[in-house]
Amino acid sequence: MVRDRFERPDGPIGETETGQPWIEMSGTWTLTAGRAVAAPQYEQQVCTAVVDAGVPDGRVEVAFTLSPTSRRANARVVLRFVDNDTNLFVKLERTSVNPDGMMAIGKKQDAAVTYFRSRTRRIRFDNGDAVGLVVDLAGPEVRARASTGEELSHVLDSADFELFGSVTSHGLRINMAPDDDDGGSSFDEMRFVPPS
Repeated sequence: MVRDRFERPDGPIGETETGQPWIEMSGTWTLTAGRAVAAPQYEQQVCTAVVDAGVPDGRVEVAFTLSPTSRRANARVVLRFVDNDTNLFVKLERTSVNPDGMMAIGKKQDAAVTYFRSRTRRIRFDNGDAVGLVVDLAGPEVRARASTGEELSHVLDSADFELFGSVTSHGLRINMAPDDDDGGSSFDEMRFVPPS
């Protein structure tokens, strides 16, 4: 099991409260007022921090707060993370590209992004909202639901399952750019519970 409520003094992200080290794959991650916050090194950067959960299947639970700046929130949970250019993800976004909001399950492979499933209608989360996200990983199946009611699911094809099926790292990601997240989104908690 992995759990981190980020209830440590302000400073480097360090280790989870269950003892696993956070690995900063891109950008710098710090704790500020009990939240994990990404600090980019460049104006446009994807900031990612992951932890090795030891198993690929389980439930990932994340609580985060979307940036309060209008149309500037793009927070993701990365799943079965191979590297910055190869991973699965679930994202919640409200940006100028998707002003009415978007929830998506997708993959990044060889730096190309593919959305398996996405939803842009009847999105209930907004900039500044605190949102919970639960993602269940069971073999090739990925099921995601937000605390605001949005749900998506996808079954990986055999090629994607071969690539991602045994990967055990999961984590946090913020996409920062002038038309994307402004760095105002933050994570309040992450938990990974393996199957019983």
